[in-house]
Amino acid sequence: MEKDKLKRFYDEEQRLIQYPSKRPLRILALSAIAEKFDASRKYSEKEVNGVIRSSIAFSDVELIRRELFQYKFMGRLKDGSEYWVEDGWRDFWLSDKLADAQQVIELKLYAEPSEKICLTFNPLKMNTKPDWNPAWEEWHCCREPLRIYLADYERLLKKYFDMAYPTKDAFDGTEEKVFDLCFDNWFGRTDWQIIISGIEADLDMQPEDIKKFYCVFLKWIKNVLENTEIIVVEGNL
Repeated sequence: MEKDKLKRFYDEEQRLIQYPSKRPLRILALSAIAEKFDASRKYSEKEVNGVIRSSIAFSDVELIRRELFQYKFMGRLKDGSEYWVEDGWRDFWLSDKLADAQQVIELKLYAEPSEKICLTFNPLKMNTKPDWNPAWEEWHCCREPLRIYLADYERLLKKYFDMAYPTKDAFDGTEEKVFDLCFDNWFGRTDWQIIISGIEADLDMQPEDIKKFYCVFLKWIKNVLENTEIIVVEGNL
């Protein structure tokens, strides 16, 4: 996970101590700095430098300022007298330029730190073109996909997923009898409504830690369904 790799580039005060050489890590580092700017106002170059200086532990403020502009986190006038936060980079879907900067949300309760088998929940970016056949990039372009490990799936989610079966592949209509831990499972809105209803029916009876897990899961799913009709659940068993 790229976000975990980035941790070694920060000091105890959460300042960037070195600018990463790899592009995905650079984009994540730049997005963290860009989050500190107020999108509702304009900035002078001096003010931009001040925000950057408070975010890094090395001296090359100009490099970071240029990179924020280059990667379209910030816009500016040609003479550099005025800067602003660009629209779009906080959007649900990543642009092609930022497509390798996904920030995976990991939801864990029972899973061990060493566990590798997981399910990744990838929203599909819908397209209305005739004869559209989704490309891999179209279901790997959500800014914050969700990852849940096998132990938590089996103990907390499997019985609710089973409620949706038998079902049909949400894209091509193929009949699906069971959830496949080794491959891609294409769930449509109707499937998710069944899963959501099952979880919510039992929610008040759950211990607090399990209830918290479910609430985070439900919030993510509901937010995603405001942006797509299909979520692809990808297993790696």
